[in-house]
Amino acid sequence: MVEKLSGNKTVAQKSGTRAKELVAKLTVDFEKNMNNDLHVKDAFDELVNTVSKLATFKEKHELSVEDSNEAIAKLKAIDEVLRVIF
Repeated sequence: MVEKLSGNKTVAQKSGTRAKELVAKLTVDFEKNMNNDLHVKDAFDELVNTVSKLATFKEKHELSVEDSNEAIAKLKAIDEVLRVIF
């Protein structure tokens, strides 16, 4: 699913509002769950849900390359903790 975000075959000039919100919340939602007594399952489930939605936006040409790259960068930072994404 993450690989769908990194491909540039479907390029949007500008992301939709909801897509931008999801990218912005990636790290915030992860940290919120991890800070809540280390709810790793909830944190991971939230990531899967968000990445799935972002991949759908990418397929519909509603996620820009810039926002897609930002999401990938945030996922890489998150993966420094989880070590299961990349």
